[in-house]
Parts: sequence; C-alpha cells; structure tokens
Amino acid sequence: MPRKILVTRPRHDMQTAYLYDFSEGLIKSMRGSKAVHITELRDSQAVRANLEKVIPHENPGLVFLNGHGDGKSVGGYKDETILDCKNIALTKGRIVYALACESLSYLGEIAAKQGTKAYIGYRDKFMVIRDLTRTSSPSKDINALPFKKVCSVLINALAEGKEVKESIGRTRDKYRELIKSYGTSKDDYGDVGLIRFALAWDLEFLDMAGDPSARFT
Repeated sequence: MPRKILVTRPRHDMQTAYLYDFSEGLIKSMRGSKAVHITELRDSQAVRANLEKVIPHENPGLVFLNGHGDGKSVGGYKDETILDCKNIALTKGRIVYALACESLSYLGEIAAKQGTKAYIGYRDKFMVIRDLTRTSSPSKDINALPFKKVCSVLINALAEGKEVKESIGRTRDKYRELIKSYGTSKDDYGDVGLIRFALAWDLEFLDMAGDPSARFT
C-alpha cells in the first residue's frame, strides 16, 4: 500500500505562481512512484469543497498546502479559505506542511491540540525575493532559487519519511548554509543583502506544533 500525499497548488497571482513552481520538483519525482501516491488539487481545483472531499476519501498521511495564509487560515484558489478552525479536524492523525504566511501562529497550534500529528509552517510572513523581470516565469527567477531550495529540502525530507524534527533541522541547516554563502559565488544574482535578510527572516519563523518525532507513514 503506497503512502499518500495531498498537495494543494493554486496559481492565480504572482505569489502563488512561485509556490506552484516550488512544488513542481516534488510532483515530478513522485509521479510513477510505487511507494508514494500523490494527489494534486491544482489551479481552480484547490478549493475548500475539494479539500474536504479528498482528505477523507484519499486518507493522505501528509498534506502539503501552498497558498496565502494568515494566523487562522490557509487559502486556496483565488484566496478562498480552504483550511481553518472550522475544518481543521480533517488533519487529525496527519502531518501538515503549510507553505503559507503565519498559519502556524494560531491555526497550527489549534491543529496540534486537536490531534494533528505535526503542523509545520511559519509563525510570521514567509518571504521570497523575486526578480521583477522574471515574474512571468518563476522557474527562471534566480533570485527566488534559494527559497525554492529550502522548501524542497523540507518537503522531500518529509516525503522520504524522516522525522519532523530532522526534516526541519535539515531545512534550517540549508537556510544557514545559504545565508553564509550567498553572495560569494559569481553565479549569485540580485540584491544579495535583501536575499540574505529574507532567508534569515524565514529561518527565524519556521517552526512546528505537535509531535517532533512524527513521520509520514
């Protein structure tokens, strides 16, 4: 029986287009895998009604949410609220990784209290520095590349079945590596100081609620 991942991938503005691109590597690597089955709610499919239908039906052990967020919610397509305190019971017994602003600060804590194995996210804004000449093609935006790298480290570690604390630890190490090294290579691009600041900001606010020893099974 393959382990199951659910990924929400709305893409309706610049910010969500970048998050959509960040998750592309995971989707490609999991396609055709016999060990892991991945279900996508992408673009206009990433709405509350579909999330509430798919989670009970597919029973994913790992839920990876991409979208806008605030302290009490995570958004989907066109910023419709798809997860909040009213339906957080859907995540009971699962690991959640919310690549969204602020949702860990309140919603993640509520989720953990109501039985979510672990809720990983950010306690404040999630920052990405972009090259404004590349916003129509996020995959070619070198400014955004370090942020894509750290997000990939976290979701890939979780998908491999690493404990939450190890997955976060690997991600924090990657943040520190990039902060230390960024600007020392001729291949680095853009406003180095601003990129370093944003990486340090994201490192500061990445956290989790729940069981640090939980793993995707």
